Amino acid sequence: MNKRIRKTAERKKQSIAFKAMLLTTMYICQTIPVGFIVTCLPVILRHQGVSFRSIGFLFLLQVPWALKFLYASWIDRFHVKRLGRRKTWIFPLQWIGAGIFLVLSSAPPNHSFGLMFLLLLCFNTVMATNDIAVDGYATDILSPEERPWGNTIQSGARPVGMLLGGGLTLVLLNSLGWETVCILLAVTILVLSLPVVLHREIPSLYSREAPGPEVGKSKSGLTVFLKRPQTGWQILFLLLPTLFFFNGFQMRMPLLTDLGMSPGDIGKMLIRVGYPAGFLGTLFWGWFYHRVGPAVFLRTFGALSLLLTGFTIRAAWAGMISRFYRRGRAA
Repeated sequence: MNKRIRKTAERKKQSIAFKAMLLTTMYICQTIPVGFIVTCLPVILRHQGVSFRSIGFLFLLQVPWALKFLYASWIDRFHVKRLGRRKTWIFPLQWIGAGIFLVLSSAPPNHSFGLMFLLLLCFNTVMATNDIAVDGYATDILSPEERPWGNTIQSGARPVGMLLGGGLTLVLLNSLGWETVCILLAVTILVLSLPVVLHREIPSLYSREAPGPEVGKSKSGLTVFLKRPQTGWQILFLLLPTLFFFNGFQMRMPLLTDLGMSPGDIGKMLIRVGYPAGFLGTLFWGWFYHRVGPAVFLRTFGALSLLLTGFTIRAAWAGMISRFYRRGRAA
């Protein structure tokens, strides 16, 4: 009984401000390198004359994010007791990700595209696995009334990380070069991992009883899930947004290069307009979801995404984007 009271008191000591700081560093740590892959890399490749077909294959780098649900239960199951259930995975995977970027600094795409691709595929697998533990940790330490703040932090960290890893990196790349940028990203990941390394893992707010007989049968959980009649549609729903949303965004970036914009110009445009608009859009769509519910939200968001894609194709075909860009440069 006394042990339970002590645990409750320890949980209450952890303020929402500390939890917010911890979650912010973890989510930004993930999204800075993702911003580099999704935003910066397609521009670099197109600037070096790589074909659209080869750039299009970069969507395969997002496959680990789409398929992480297949092994998420295993990440929940195993841990080192001294480190903690979540720390066992979070900071070691962050360090592995930093190590991959250090190796990547010696593999520029114009010299070894295949090696670069394999390294980034490994990196995304590492970070997708890390995301399982980070999301699980957020669920563990946030009370129901704190979870909206957790969701806000996750959504807000995305444009911040994309701005730093995408827009700012594009601006710095011309003067610093590939090797220095990759080393800076590796150091940034290590610095952002320090709060996780140095803090003592916060106990879960939700008690975990001794494993029951159903836990021993959890190996069949994935099999049971895959055999459900509705699973096919659920997997399609999980895969399509992750793969093709990112792919559509990736293909818009090299399009801007073909329209005459330099990598630095693209980076400045994203910093001044793109990412601030994305942050405001996140706030708006969060409000919209709260007002109308998931079904209307998904239909509306999906329809508008298709319209945006169609408009992009039409604008590029008609030369509207290049004329707008030249007019802005002249002004």
